[in-house]
Amino acid sequence: MPIAVSAAACADLFGIHGGEVADGSVSSVDGASDDVIDEDSAPFDGGHVDPDANYADCGSGARGVNADAGLFVAVGGSPGSCSLAAPCGKFSDAIKKATGGTTIYVGPGIYTETIELPSSTLKLSFEGGWDIADAGVWVPQCTANAATIQSDGTHAYTVHLDNVGPLVTFSLLKIVNTPTSVAQGASLYGFLANNSNLELDNVSILVGNAGIGTTSVGTSGVGTNANCSSPGSGGTGGSGGPGAPSIIVATATGFNIVPGSAGSAGDPGENGMAGGPGACIACANKCVNDGGPSCDGGPPPACSLATTPVCGGDGGWGCGGTSGPGGLSGTAAGSSVGVFMYAGNLTVNNGAIDVGTGGSGGSGASGVSGVGGSSGMSGLSSTCFASGGCSMCFPTICQPMSGGFFGTAEGGAPGTSGGMGGAGGKGGGGAGGYSYDCFKAQNALVTLNGVTFQYGAPSSGGSAGGPIGTSGPVNDF
Repeated sequence: MPIAVSAAACADLFGIHGGEVADGSVSSVDGASDDVIDEDSAPFDGGHVDPDANYADCGSGARGVNADAGLFVAVGGSPGSCSLAAPCGKFSDAIKKATGGTTIYVGPGIYTETIELPSSTLKLSFEGGWDIADAGVWVPQCTANAATIQSDGTHAYTVHLDNVGPLVTFSLLKIVNTPTSVAQGASLYGFLANNSNLELDNVSILVGNAGIGTTSVGTSGVGTNANCSSPGSGGTGGSGGPGAPSIIVATATGFNIVPGSAGSAGDPGENGMAGGPGACIACANKCVNDGGPSCDGGPPPACSLATTPVCGGDGGWGCGGTSGPGGLSGTAAGSSVGVFMYAGNLTVNNGAIDVGTGGSGGSGASGVSGVGGSSGMSGLSSTCFASGGCSMCFPTICQPMSGGFFGTAEGGAPGTSGGMGGAGGKGGGGAGGYSYDCFKAQNALVTLNGVTFQYGAPSSGGSAGGPIGTSGPVNDF
């Protein structure tokens, strides 16, 4: 459930980057006391506070346009002079023609356009709350039909200020960034300002829900190979540890996601125990000629049997199983922010900021299970031919008599199997996104006077270890 709060001042936002907050000391537009949370808040429904006749600077008798020095933007206008008689249809056309101190008057209706204000020395004002009567007469309009500037969907923000030193003022306008679809991990901003000076008077800001983090489905790397050079106990390898979670960092260009790390690989399984030794037998495997007359019909030469032990091979041990690789990390989620200030100064007077929820962080993938160890091998057997005697063959050579037998020395018993490799660790979880009406960093100075806030509930972090997202009217960490 989104939470509504009425406040006149931001608390200090960022313990790391720091920032000062000037207390506006003005009660909120809904009459509630400053810095009090309304637990019975209305659900997030895109509601906002419309500029109306209660604002002193929106009365029909208090405002008029400067036809000579001002520039004019109206729905259906076309590129040209941006004059009262021939208004532009796009803010970008008017901004190109603006000089220092120019007021850009905005007619009623919805403008689907992202406003870019790059580094500039121009002091500009964007003023809505106008209607266009017959004959092109611009008259004050302080009802719910105030002009709306909707993001064009190609950027994360509706209005972007980058190193704009002179004061830029928006008044009596609605700033909307509610795309129909949001990419995973994408953040949304109403205003994104870097090192700039911005004032918002009677402005309503509406920002939708941010993108969720991506849950990892892959794996990282290859598991550690088993070492099979010596016998072991055959135990299972240990599991790998979880990876570090991803985090969200505030920068001059908005929130950046610092990826988490994959889980570490498990330990390889331990090698199996060695098998027993092979058996040995005595085998008459050759005849030795002791000399004597030639084999020419005379008596056979003197031959004798030489006895040599023959042994089977020792049984081998099984190699430990290969460890499983760690899982990839999940990504951090996007954040929903009404006004993002990175350095610079912001003043908000008598307006409303409604933002959606930050996305939930993606979960890291589980590590892959280890591979089982190999079985121990039996020792190889050894075989020889044995005979009962020797016979003459050639004058000086003896060989075994025919009709002998084979003798076999059995190999040793098989060693035990190697242990299972340990599973890889789970990838680090993604951080949950932020939901703040006002987020400031890098010593930005923010003053809020009579502003009504609405923001999303804290979002969840992904496993393993993804930090929970936070939310509120302003960040206080």
